[in-house]
Amino acid sequence: MRKNSNYWTKEKCKDEALKYNSFEDFKNNGGYIFQKCCKNGWLEEFFDDCCNRFFFTKEVCLLESLKYKTKTEFRENSKKYYDAIIRNRWYDLFSHMEFTKELCFEESKKYNTKTEFKKGSYQAYKHAYINCWLEDICKHMPQIGNLYKRCIYSFEFPDNNVYVGLTYNIDIREKQHYITSSSQVNKHYVESGFEPKLIKLTDYIDVNLAKIKEGEYIQFYKNNNWCILNSQKAGNIGGNKKIITKEKCKEIASKYLYLKDFRTEKTNIYKHIVRYKWYDCCDFLIKEIPKQKIKWTKEVCGKEALKYQTKTDFEEGNINAYNACVRNKWLNELCSHMVTKSKLGGKVKWTYESCKEIAFLYKTKNELKKNNNKVYQSCIRNKWIDEFYKI
Repeated sequence: MRKNSNYWTKEKCKDEALKYNSFEDFKNNGGYIFQKCCKNGWLEEFFDDCCNRFFFTKEVCLLESLKYKTKTEFRENSKKYYDAIIRNRWYDLFSHMEFTKELCFEESKKYNTKTEFKKGSYQAYKHAYINCWLEDICKHMPQIGNLYKRCIYSFEFPDNNVYVGLTYNIDIREKQHYITSSSQVNKHYVESGFEPKLIKLTDYIDVNLAKIKEGEYIQFYKNNNWCILNSQKAGNIGGNKKIITKEKCKEIASKYLYLKDFRTEKTNIYKHIVRYKWYDCCDFLIKEIPKQKIKWTKEVCGKEALKYQTKTDFEEGNINAYNACVRNKWLNELCSHMVTKSKLGGKVKWTYESCKEIAFLYKTKNELKKNNNKVYQSCIRNKWIDEFYKI
């Protein structure tokens, strides 16, 4: 016999749902109860509570987790399975997603430089960096320089013309010479039709030494009767980026007293110091800004207490001021403007005196309404508002 529809309350439907061994079982055999759960939108709530027991089992969650390589990808695409694992602390199901050295190495093979690796797979790069695997797994990447490391190269033509230059990335620079119409290498290649030969003359060395070496190699070619194609003097490192030297970093850091201020205001300079391990540039800075000690006098505590409506709010908002009031027995006096909670229901009872105290903190009715709507409504309800704000 079918029971009356009012008999199946939310609680009874939930109890009935828990009797089934699986979601599919409930769907196929639940009949009217299943339909009522669907109609009232209770199913998701019920199964959030009981899915750990029969739907999102550890075995089911494991099969789902194996579809993903990272936790982020898993969480974004299968949030309910991910949440079930977290709720039940089945952290071993994430073990295949951890970035081991082998996994980081496989990921690094996709990139030609560390910069590309960092941008393309930041999590793998971060784990490799933290675990000091970076140098090992990036050995296959071609060595390149930076603002502080350059190599010397030359383009030798069969007709005894040569171009000597310095660069931080010889592969990129070779392409630039061929595609840039203003390049002396490109111009001579078009005019003569001869294919130049690229020669790497040095490894990536200190930029200041590279400037000197470039001049020496130009002189070497001149002494051996080569025609120099360079249009600019030796030592031009190119680009429009300013080189931040160690001396410059130290000079800027010396303008600060605290490390936190320096790190916040001169982030790029601080990053250079960390990157090149120039820690002596800022080791004289004070590491922590000392906290300002406040003397909690009665006057200071009184001003602080006016910010709160109840003693509970006062205690949670500023425990130091509250404790000073308790210690010096000022609490009742300085909290006299605060409202009290009635015993019935724990509701705040806004008395005439408490509303008046709060209202006098604001110049206009609108200010009171914006900052303390409960007091404002109480004043309206009890017809005190015009009395408190007489024109």
